[in-house]
Amino acid sequence: MVIILSVIIALIPAAAILYPLIYSKKEKDNLSNVQDVNNIAKGNLERISKGIEIADFDYSIGNLSQKDYIWLKDKYNSEADEIMDLTDDKKK
Repeated sequence: MVIILSVIIALIPAAAILYPLIYSKKEKDNLSNVQDVNNIAKGNLERISKGIEIADFDYSIGNLSQKDYIWLKDKYNSEADEIMDLTDDKKK
């Protein structure tokens, strides 16, 4: 009985010491996942921005019709909206 009580008394401080270490690791993993999503979103937004710049340039020199230009801008803007919505959902 004394041995069991000694083990229990020894486990309580061990649990109190180990719990913050384990808990902080989970928080770091969650933060890392959010940062990964943000980095991917940032890369996609840069790609979309570059696509819009190219479409603007092509339209200005006459390589794109107005119909195609409007379609491309709408496509890029809808993709950007989806990415922004996804990143907003991840932050909540």
